[in-house]
Amino acid sequence: PTPTPSWSATIVEANILKVAGKSNPHALAGALAKRLREGELVRMVSIGPLSVNQAAKSIAIARTYLEEEGLDLIVRPEFIHIPGKQADQPQRSALRFNVMPVSSTMASAANQQPADPLDGAQLKVAGGSSPALVAGAISKRVRDGKRCYVVGMGAESVNQAVKAVAIARTYLEDDMLDVEFQPKFIHLDQDHDNKSALELSLFIKNV
Repeated sequence: PTPTPSWSATIVEANILKVAGKSNPHALAGALAKRLREGELVRMVSIGPLSVNQAAKSIAIARTYLEEEGLDLIVRPEFIHIPGKQADQPQRSALRFNVMPVSSTMASAANQQPADPLDGAQLKVAGGSSPALVAGAISKRVRDGKRCYVVGMGAESVNQAVKAVAIARTYLEDDMLDVEFQPKFIHLDQDHDNKSALELSLFIKNV
């Protein structure tokens, strides 16, 4: 069986994946799945909406690669600061996806959430949505022990959705709670057109 690392595990350089706006999601998914099969905690670093979108899509694709092997993954997003390339350049804010391998059965058992999607609220995030406001809505449901799903369509929307989850994690620290997510592709009917979107299924954790 694939060993499950600690969230605080020391990360080797090979397990840090830097994602660009033009990165190929399928290639990234393959690289991510390979490391997860080896039981490694992987950190994906993204700067900007296009990069965040490609990272999120690659994680969703990697889940399909791992599925046949009885494996899955869980994600904890957070903000980090990256030093400028030159000494006189300011730091840049980035999103880091901390991706943990888990067995499919372990994921189901650990996520102790209602299986019926109708039991949870679907929060649709637009490109112009405030991540802080969405994070507040997420935090309220988490404190109430209720499930929710965050949905984004397009790079700007997915970027705001992932930011909202990262911010919600900070809002919940004093409550000794945390949230993780698993992304997957869904289809939404918009203006009589079936469009692809990314859904982040959120799971509550006691710290």
